[in-house]
Amino acid sequence: MDKFFKEVPRERVVAGYRRTVRGFRASQIRCVLIARDADDHIVCELKKLCSERNVPFRFAGSKAEFGEWLGLDVACAVCGEAVENALF
Repeated sequence: MDKFFKEVPRERVVAGYRRTVRGFRASQIRCVLIARDADDHIVCELKKLCSERNVPFRFAGSKAEFGEWLGLDVACAVCGEAVENALF
């Protein structure tokens, strides 16, 4: 996985757009990693949320790589790091 999340414990990784947005609404996201081939509307919304909440983000890999990194059976456009003990 990208070095951005290399040290993040698996239980704090939030996979997927909906879960990441839910985490933003709960103020529980520390940083975000966006796939380079993510849909434009997803990229725009996430950049807006990150900007509003001063959350760092970066682009890396593809949706297929994200899915593989995260052990998912599907592609994934975004993942985030949640704060410790996040509930959302």
